[in-house]
Amino acid sequence: MDTVLKFKESGNILNKITDISLLLFLCVKTGIGNRGILEYIMYIAFIGLVFFQVCQSKKIKITKYTIWYTIFVIFSGISYFWAMSHEFFKQSFFTMGALLVFNVAICNYVNSKEKLNQVIKYFVWANIFTAIKILLLYNTCSGEVADRITKITGIYFNTIAQVMAFSTILTVYLYKIYRKKVYLVFLLVQFCTIFLTESRKGFLIPIIGIIIMLIFEKKTMKKFLTYLSIGVVGVIGIFIFFKINDSFSQEMQQLYSSVVKDDTGDYSINLREFFIDTGIEIFKDKPMLGIGLNNFAYYVKNCTEYTEARYSHNNYIEMLSCLGIVGLILYYWFYLYILVKLLIKLIKNRNDLQLILGFTLVFVLMIFEWGIVSYSGCMYNIIIFIAYYILEFKEKNKDDKELIEAGKELIENDK
Repeated sequence: MDTVLKFKESGNILNKITDISLLLFLCVKTGIGNRGILEYIMYIAFIGLVFFQVCQSKKIKITKYTIWYTIFVIFSGISYFWAMSHEFFKQSFFTMGALLVFNVAICNYVNSKEKLNQVIKYFVWANIFTAIKILLLYNTCSGEVADRITKITGIYFNTIAQVMAFSTILTVYLYKIYRKKVYLVFLLVQFCTIFLTESRKGFLIPIIGIIIMLIFEKKTMKKFLTYLSIGVVGVIGIFIFFKINDSFSQEMQQLYSSVVKDDTGDYSINLREFFIDTGIEIFKDKPMLGIGLNNFAYYVKNCTEYTEARYSHNNYIEMLSCLGIVGLILYYWFYLYILVKLLIKLIKNRNDLQLILGFTLVFVLMIFEWGIVSYSGCMYNIIIFIAYYILEFKEKNKDDKELIEAGKELIENDK
């Protein structure tokens, strides 16, 4: 009896250490600490602890999520044979390999709805710690916004804003299921930080995401008026922020001019249009297989007047130019699979917050991947992971109910 208790206690301790290692890894990935040696240590710690428990149980879980990314990584690896530059290929492929191992580990880590909610909490907490760090240190750094954010976090300012933007959507979900006011504080802290980054995508992602969540969820008149009031306050707050922050206001005006008036006076937008045009030229020349993983950067540097190695800032263009139609299909079929399955379930149950969250995450990510390269990004991958596991647990519940009903019928027949 004592041996059993000791074994259970050691198992609980091991689970807690694994939880801590995952939280610390996410904190490092969001920019709270040094992304050098510390990132590798926390990565190895989490992977090692999960696989140690897998060896103990002698069971490893392979999901559609893991199979999807494995197939995509294998095809990306095969592109070595037609890649324009093997050096550029290696830069991205090794990152994807490490991400694949992480994907397998986190799939075996999440064995219940509680664990999934824990991953969501850790994702939010990691971004909160980073947001607080940015807010505290922002005025201690000099230079442009991008330089300040990079100095504080070691990560590109747009990436910080975009990941934090998805964190705000997850924060809204946590508030709605736990009803703790601390999540409203978290929301405010993250929005303030996103405004500081002056990222247009970071600003738009949570707005569109939260609107989609509100549209899908059935509301009473009382709730509708509540959200309307919050919206009015939010609009006033945004208006005041624009008045205070001239540079961010100008960026949003330039984005509006580009989209509505077809005015491309903004350097960033012009550059992205150049990348899109370049990617389309590559696709026309190599439509089926592209020019090899991560070789858009090589092509831009060596075959255009730009002369710098830059990715396309567009996941669709990156897929088409580097891996062709085959790569695009191998990657995005899984997005569409999750999206369609969640939508079907959501139509039947408009009150399910998890279904609403899962659909919103994938839908918003697909919209903004027009301006994000996400296929090898760990934090973006976790967004897809959360949506997939929401779907998997819903499917499992359906199967369990069917088994229970079948069992009841057998009992009735025996009688």
